[in-house]
Amino acid sequence: MTDEETKIEVVSFTASGTSARTSAWRKSDPDLNFTDPRLFDLLEYWRGKRNGRRMPARRDIDPLELRSHLGRLHITEFEYNPFRMRYRLIGTTSTSMVGRDMTGQYFDEIYPPGILDGMRDLYMWIAENKKPLRGSGSAIFADKSIYNFETVNLPLSDDDETVNMTVGEIIYTLASADHGAS
Repeated sequence: MTDEETKIEVVSFTASGTSARTSAWRKSDPDLNFTDPRLFDLLEYWRGKRNGRRMPARRDIDPLELRSHLGRLHITEFEYNPFRMRYRLIGTTSTSMVGRDMTGQYFDEIYPPGILDGMRDLYMWIAENKKPLRGSGSAIFADKSIYNFETVNLPLSDDDETVNMTVGEIIYTLASADHGAS
C-alpha cells in the first residue's frame, strides 16, 4: 500500500436517536510519519512489548501503562473466513467525538458498504503485512466543525503469525476556521 487518500462518510446517532453525518478525508501512511508525538509514544510502547516477536499479543498490553492514551484508544478484533472487524473497545474521548459508543459492534453493523470497504482494505493491509498503519485527514461533523485527525493502528497476535486484533489511537484537533478539509 502506498499513501492513499479516500473520502469516507460516517453516520452516527445521538442519544436521542437522531443521525449525525460526518464526512472525512483519510490518507493512509505505512511509513508512520507522525505529526503528534503521542502516537509515536504508543508505537514505541508497542515496539517494547514485542520482545523479539513481530507483534505483541493482547495479553502484553497493560491499560495501566497507557493511562495518558486511554480515552483515545480503540481495540479492533478480527475474524477470518469471512474477514470481519469488531470494536472490542473504544475510548471515551473518541465516543464523545462521534456521539456514539460502538464498543462490541461489528463494522458491517455500523458502516454502509462504501465506508466499510475502505476500512476493510486498511485493516486487511495490517493483517496481511503484520505492520502498523498511520492514517490522517479531516472530518466535518454534523455541527459543521472541521477536525483534523491522526491515527495509528498496531497489530496484535497470539501466535506472531495471524493478526487477531489491533490496538490504536485517534487524535482529533479542531481545524482553524480558515482551513477546509484536506
